[in-house]
Amino acid sequence: MGTQTGMRIGRTGLATAVALVSCLAATAATTQNRDRYGRTALMLAARDGDEEFVGRLIEAGAGLDEGDDRGLTALMYAASYGHAGVVRSLVEAGAGLDERSNSGTTALMFAAMEGSAGAVRSLVGAGAGLVAEDYRGRTALALALENGHTEIAVVLTEAASRAR
Repeated sequence: MGTQTGMRIGRTGLATAVALVSCLAATAATTQNRDRYGRTALMLAARDGDEEFVGRLIEAGAGLDEGDDRGLTALMYAASYGHAGVVRSLVEAGAGLDERSNSGTTALMFAAMEGSAGAVRSLVGAGAGLVAEDYRGRTALALALENGHTEIAVVLTEAASRAR
């Protein structure tokens, strides 16, 4: 394996990990394998904000709208962790803006709930549904207000008024 990935004695652990990830990203199996929670490599890379690895996985054919055991997609992970660059990459690659988790929550709702302003702006700019409700009847605006994210509430309110 060391020869295949270009690893040599003396490389740091990080360099070795990068070489291994590069090797794994080139295989289709990486795009399909799941951890014990049903998360794919794309979901984990999106959660961690790793734009480069997300790009490689997209190129390798990773399923953009696949959900984990809770129905969360890579876009939902990126949105809830505030990784606006990853959100943009996934949206540009064709990820579904209004996919829903098992609780009916969309990526925009996750971003609003967590106070991820950059992700909210990216999703709103891409045309994410502003009036969608989760299974408890809450919209992204309601979730932003419920969690004290007034800046997000302003962005959503302005977007809704422009959409009318």
